[in-house]
Amino acid sequence: KKKKKKPEKKVGKRMAAAAPPPASAPVSLAFYLGVADAFNVVDPVKVLYLNREARHHAKITIMLNGLIFLGSSLLFNHVIWPLLLLILHAQDIGEQSNYVTGVVYWFYMVCWVYPLFMISKVANMQSYQHVADEAYAHVRGSRSNYKPKRNESFEDYLSNSIADVIFSCLLQTLMIVEILIIGSVPYVGGPLSFMLTCWLSSLYCFEYTWFNNGWRFNKRMDYFERHWVYFLGFGAPFSAATFFLPVLEGSIIFAMLFPVFIIMAVASNPVDSSGTLFPSRLPICTPAREITNRCMFVLDSKEADAKKH
Repeated sequence: KKKKKKPEKKVGKRMAAAAPPPASAPVSLAFYLGVADAFNVVDPVKVLYLNREARHHAKITIMLNGLIFLGSSLLFNHVIWPLLLLILHAQDIGEQSNYVTGVVYWFYMVCWVYPLFMISKVANMQSYQHVADEAYAHVRGSRSNYKPKRNESFEDYLSNSIADVIFSCLLQTLMIVEILIIGSVPYVGGPLSFMLTCWLSSLYCFEYTWFNNGWRFNKRMDYFERHWVYFLGFGAPFSAATFFLPVLEGSIIFAMLFPVFIIMAVASNPVDSSGTLFPSRLPICTPAREITNRCMFVLDSKEADAKKH
């Protein structure tokens, strides 16, 4: 008798994908997985190809920051400015050339760079949120879970959400200040500020996913500090692309790459590190969190005093 062949099981797209990484991994592996996820361009390509809304808003960031902002900056720095210096040198007008160059540079910064920078900031924030929401829905199969908890009124939910965003923005601002201060320390300042920049870049990318997961501020920070090795690896490629550039050019490149890294963050699976030589949790955000908590405490105290009077 011939044996009947068993029907082959059909493997879906999710089954065919690579197995998720372990929940915990050695330090070197956790760092490697973070770097590998930061180079995972497959998921951003899929999302941008299949999702028209995400593709539209990604195009807006590229056109606004790349073609207009970066293009005008390169045009001014490498064509207009050298040409102006050449003309002034040919005219030989002496000290008046310093006055002319100062006026032209001031006019360029005040009338073009700063207004365009503010416009791009607002437009980028809206586009990033749209890309993050669409990527989350595409990859996770559901929309945002950031909703009121049980027995939480809408007013409490709204006030908690606003406070949550303020906490997050203030903490990120304080981390930037830390990076600037540490960067001025001789010898070790450069490497340490680069490491902090890697963590801050990861925090920027993953905050959108954690918001959509419905996580509040403390849960997000606890998770971030427990997975510190992975986030150091994930933020390294992104930071390397912008850290060593001038501030303006670095900001533009950051804005152009950010939607791609947001999608990669949504599709990734962070792992915590295991080992005896390194701590399982690193208090990266503790200094900034302490200052943030004190600021919020002072504001709450003043608000309570105002209500009493």
